[in-house]
Amino acid sequence: MTTAKLRFNTTGLCMPGKHYMVNPMRGLKDDIYRMIDREEYFTIHAPRQTGKTTLLHALAKQINKDGVYISVIFSVENAGYESIGVPEAMMIIVKALYKDASKFILKTEMPPNPEKYKQDSGTLFDYLTDWSRSQKKQIVLLID
Repeated sequence: MTTAKLRFNTTGLCMPGKHYMVNPMRGLKDDIYRMIDREEYFTIHAPRQTGKTTLLHALAKQINKDGVYISVIFSVENAGYESIGVPEAMMIIVKALYKDASKFILKTEMPPNPEKYKQDSGTLFDYLTDWSRSQKKQIVLLID
């Protein structure tokens, strides 16, 4: 078995075993879990290229591994253009969530297929309501 050489990554998600990196959960896990357990919102604010996305990926994987919650990280970036109306933005978010969920959770925990939802301003609410009602575990959404 050959050992891959680690390298520095300056663009995008860092992966253990492939990139030099500091543990993204260093000293944060207990505080974050405390907020999740209390059903609080939290933000991670830091300069560009400092590991926010890497932290969120590590957090989603750890939450799912622990088995108490269902967690998915997804981006809403494509829904933020000024030219996009609210109904279209809601559908873009729903589709991004559905697409990225398969990277983190089991098939039995997947959100519903977005194709059955109409594009309107309540799409995201309806979608999340249906998904949460279909699960025994609470859902933790990590929005990048």
